[in-house]
Amino acid sequence: MNDIRWPRLLERLVFASFLLSLLLGLLLPIYTDEVGWRMQLRAGIDGGIDRMISDICGPNTNAAPPLFMMPFRGVSAWLNLAFPDPLYVRIIGVGCAIIWAFLLRALIGRIAANDAQRNLLRTLIFALLGMGVLPLMLVMSRPDQIVLLAMTGAVYLAVLAVLAARRTATGAISNWLWPFAIAALGVAAISYHLKGVLIAPLILVCIFLSGPGRRTLTARVLAMLLFAGLAAQGAHYWVERFRCPDDPVLAERLAKQNIASALLTGGDWRKVTMTALIGANPNNYIMLAEARKYPMSDWLPRGQIDNKASIGRFIVMGLAWNVATVIAMFCLILGLRQRWRERRIDLATAVPVALAGLAMIWGISQRARNDYEIMIALPMLALFCVFSMTAIQWTARRTRQLGLGIATVALSSLVGQADIARRYYPLLRAAADQTGYVFRQPYSVSAYGFGPVRQTILETAKLCGIGRNGRAQRPLVDDITYFAMIDSWRPFHRFGVLTAWNGSIKDPIAYLHSRGSEGMVVDCRALSLKLLPLAKRNGQYCCISTR
Repeated sequence: MNDIRWPRLLERLVFASFLLSLLLGLLLPIYTDEVGWRMQLRAGIDGGIDRMISDICGPNTNAAPPLFMMPFRGVSAWLNLAFPDPLYVRIIGVGCAIIWAFLLRALIGRIAANDAQRNLLRTLIFALLGMGVLPLMLVMSRPDQIVLLAMTGAVYLAVLAVLAARRTATGAISNWLWPFAIAALGVAAISYHLKGVLIAPLILVCIFLSGPGRRTLTARVLAMLLFAGLAAQGAHYWVERFRCPDDPVLAERLAKQNIASALLTGGDWRKVTMTALIGANPNNYIMLAEARKYPMSDWLPRGQIDNKASIGRFIVMGLAWNVATVIAMFCLILGLRQRWRERRIDLATAVPVALAGLAMIWGISQRARNDYEIMIALPMLALFCVFSMTAIQWTARRTRQLGLGIATVALSSLVGQADIARRYYPLLRAAADQTGYVFRQPYSVSAYGFGPVRQTILETAKLCGIGRNGRAQRPLVDDITYFAMIDSWRPFHRFGVLTAWNGSIKDPIAYLHSRGSEGMVVDCRALSLKLLPLAKRNGQYCCISTR
């Protein structure tokens, strides 16, 4: 296998195809969650306060993040104010996805035992990650990207630390830098999303195994204690952020999202237990990665694939992921048995065990699964496969057998990626030619052509006196008007007041008035028949003053 060139050529072809699939994401419209999360991490703009899309849940919806999160809020504030355009949201999303791809490729290069294993593992992992619509989901600029980069980066640093420790002298400054650098990545993940708390055990494993022997023990223990303290503080912050004590209607809806909320609100424990057991199956997430006739909230154009074709594609993808996972589990068991005999522990076995535990906990905890959950779940499964398969030595026979299977997966992935591009490229290209909300995708806005739209939105706000005294005060915005009014003071999102997540709000005008809002500036299609007569229209945008 080392003497023939096809594994290296195939690896480069698969990786290049995966990168092209990510670049296709430059045409993907901005999904509403990408805007909603930006509105919830605005402490650097809103006077040190993170907000939800409304404040009906109580004081926790206007929360001051822990001090250690503020530097990250400052960076986010600068980026948002410096680049207030949907296009930069998509560029950042695609950029982060590409950086992660190269990081993962470099990680596999470090842990593989030889060239043959390196090429085959890279081929397998990027073939699996390239299947379905996962590449398009990976470019969504959500906090999940930061968590994914931090998780992969922490493992990569731990590997580098182990390699470096073999070459450095006792007491070298680098022995102290590695564990604290890993902890810093974990802190970044916790600062941006609740999922950052999920990967905290993995971060602790990486810190603990980032140096051999006693010479680095002090640094590793101190880094673990520091990170554990900050993680506990971050966990408390995020749990409180997602509670809703002041609005029973919204609290009931939130309770349907995860197992813990269901139990706390008096759900049937037998049904909850059954849901939890079903949730541990990774196929729940593999299924979400396949193209479907009706994607979640039309984040992709609907009707581009029929159910029969979707099922057929899922069978191929599910077979590939499941066979790879079973082989990885077999390798991990053999590796664990060998380490048990040798009375030692290393990253090759500890990391996949931690990943398997976290993946199961996350799957068990969720009742409602959205498509974007695959941004963490499937890369986590890919990392599990990578480390598990390197836990044992590959014989020449095993390498040949795996090579044939991996080549089959790679060819299936390449054909599937070409099919996805064929189906979706024309419509994504058409969406890029639009401005504002995309036709037949009511929860997505085009990433392009925002320049002229900005002026129209600001003129619309002036019609209702919103922002007339400078910075607009607590305006209600939507996914497109937010970018024109990004520097406003503590804005509300339409989903939190007008639709979907508005809880017990019956009169949005009265609600906004009670919160000191100057009014709303939204696409006119966001207004109900009751509100539309109250609005002043400027082209396709409307405003309503609450004063």
